[in-house]
Amino acid sequence: MAYEWKNKVVLITGASGGIGALIVRKLVEFENVKNVTIFDVDDEGKNLEKELNTKFGSNKVTFFKCDITKDDELNAGFKMILDRFGYLDVLVNNAGIMNDSYEAYKKMVEVNVTALYTCTLKALEVMRKDEGGRGGTIINTASIVSLYQLSATPMYAGTKSAVLQFTLCLSLDEYYLRTGVRLIAICYGATTTSLLLVQKLGSFDKRIHNNIQNVLLDGLYLQKPENAATALIDTYKNGQNGSTWLSVNDKPAKNITDQVTKAYKILSDTIAYKCRSYVKTTMVYEWKDKVVLITGASRGIGALIVRKLVEYEKVKNVTIFDVNEEGVALEKELNSKFGNGKVIFFKCDITKDDELDAGFKMIIDRFGYIDVILNNAGILNDGYKTYKKMIEVNVTALCTCTLKGLELMRKDQGGRGGTIINTGSIASLIQHPLAPIYCSTKSAVLQFTLCLSLDDFYSRTGVRLMTICYGATDTAMMSAQNIEHFDKDIESRKNELINGLYVQKPENAATGLIDAFKNGENGSTWLSHNDKPVKNITEEVSKAYKILGETTA
Repeated sequence: MAYEWKNKVVLITGASGGIGALIVRKLVEFENVKNVTIFDVDDEGKNLEKELNTKFGSNKVTFFKCDITKDDELNAGFKMILDRFGYLDVLVNNAGIMNDSYEAYKKMVEVNVTALYTCTLKALEVMRKDEGGRGGTIINTASIVSLYQLSATPMYAGTKSAVLQFTLCLSLDEYYLRTGVRLIAICYGATTTSLLLVQKLGSFDKRIHNNIQNVLLDGLYLQKPENAATALIDTYKNGQNGSTWLSVNDKPAKNITDQVTKAYKILSDTIAYKCRSYVKTTMVYEWKDKVVLITGASRGIGALIVRKLVEYEKVKNVTIFDVNEEGVALEKELNSKFGNGKVIFFKCDITKDDELDAGFKMIIDRFGYIDVILNNAGILNDGYKTYKKMIEVNVTALCTCTLKGLELMRKDQGGRGGTIINTGSIASLIQHPLAPIYCSTKSAVLQFTLCLSLDDFYSRTGVRLMTICYGATDTAMMSAQNIEHFDKDIESRKNELINGLYVQKPENAATGLIDAFKNGENGSTWLSHNDKPVKNITEEVSKAYKILGETTA
């Protein structure tokens, strides 16, 4: 089926300049759309509106000044479109930021992930046939860095992996057959736009930051923005629901759906344990006498890890960062059994920098260093009221804790080295209708961790980065009353969907993490699932990303 742009009502975010502005021009001049509305904070969109309406007729282009990270402005923009046309046919989520610096990464997550999801959900509400809409198409802008690891931009790569996984989840038949809304992802290669200007780029790592353009663009062919714009237009015309497209090297848009499907099949096969058991490494890492920080450990898997570390692994100290004050009782119980100071509970909302800074300062003041950070805190809730907080906890705060830990541990800045284990999920390995946003946050975690484990970092920092992917586990997070969904049908079926999962015991997950620490090499990925011993799935993850990476050649 070939799809037509003709007479469509289109919304494009971040289209005052660059690829977005070229898409607008091509849609008006060659595709005869009914209207294109631009949401952007850049006032250059006014000039584009005036120019194109003068050439092609008034009201072909509408510029609406809008910060898509602000709900009130976004709501006003959608209202304006609906008041004027009554419907929306196409949403192109084009807005994006690429800057891993301390000053910009949180805003990047807001724009690339949270705002993109909000725009998608708002458009889905308007378009979906099962609620009176006309159907439609949503195209989400990912990147080639969702397909392989790059040391220059670990957090940017994480955001784009999140976009790809979110799009794939929302394209599942559980949604498409009811909504009639086609979801497509397009991955751009390096393109000559202002996004790649040195003043707009940045990194948390000083060496990379000082040479950011060369590190990022070394050996890359920069395509013309006109090619990227044409690729998106052609992708709309030819892309089936759930397809993934690549625009790179000034070549025509390439359908890489088969390769993406093959890669995820390798990842999903690991869940059936079609992978090897872990083999003891030449170096076995010891927990004994380690200073450990674990987030979100007042209860559930985290609390069990704390118990096992104190009772069996003889750590020097475990500090818990959590907002849940059950950690106070856990601290008291374990210190009375195993010695005062073995466990410290520090009440801390990890999404708040001042509280996080105070917690890290407390540990450093007391011990002078941290050996291990376990980013265990997480939320599983795709409901309208909670998904933004979930992104804050699962992605932004995890990145912040990782970067703070990296600063303290890294050998090239006087640290002792150490280990950071980030909590992924089987949800990063498969698409599942129960929680598309949650799945995407865990894809972000996996890709971020893989990028930070590259030799460019590890050879300098001596900090081992690992990911553990838990399967469904019997904790409060998996309780139906704690899981909400933006889709009414999925919300009504969540008990059925949860009951279809094998839910392992939290003790198995806790043991799995402890064993993964002892045996995992830098960059390794581990799976704890179905009450079985933890599995090393690093080779399978590498094979999957090899397939994805080969699409960019």
